[in-house]
Amino acid sequence: MVGNYRLTRVDAEGMRGVEEQLQAVYRRCFVEPPWSEDEEQLAKQPERFAEHLGEPGAHGVLATLDGVVVGSIHGWPAASGRAGTPLYERIFAGVDAALHPLLGPPALEVVEFMVDPAHQGRGLGRDLLTEFVAGYPRAWLCTHAEAPARRLYDAAGWSAVGSFSSSGRVPLVVYLSCTFG
Repeated sequence: MVGNYRLTRVDAEGMRGVEEQLQAVYRRCFVEPPWSEDEEQLAKQPERFAEHLGEPGAHGVLATLDGVVVGSIHGWPAASGRAGTPLYERIFAGVDAALHPLLGPPALEVVEFMVDPAHQGRGLGRDLLTEFVAGYPRAWLCTHAEAPARRLYDAAGWSAVGSFSSSGRVPLVVYLSCTFG
């Protein structure tokens, strides 16, 4: 329990159990700038979410208030061999080659992270992020270059280690949680 919020670690099945609530939070988070997802993009979210939950080791942390999901974070342990996919090729191309090993095992990939805008600014995002990465020596994620969440990552000691553009030309930044160098 964090304040009035309850943080619960869940596996892929636990995430599937609240899929409709997660889709509602996703819509509230990603329809606004800088993401500005349109209806077509929002409609694809359930399919992407299902793909995410099919990844080996997919798990997450849910934040609830009075039993209603108000935030979540999910991902999976980094795996070798993903570098050959188009998304991972763009990620790795945007990060100095010397840092590539830090994006692999035993790192944790943060794939989706969201806090309902009505609950932002209360430390909930920091608590979700901290709970999710606990037990991993390092973690990494990609976020929009103009995302307000970058302040959270910077304040939490994460480092921007690269940048690239998505296939839809969205400018993204790669963040890494560990100390390196």
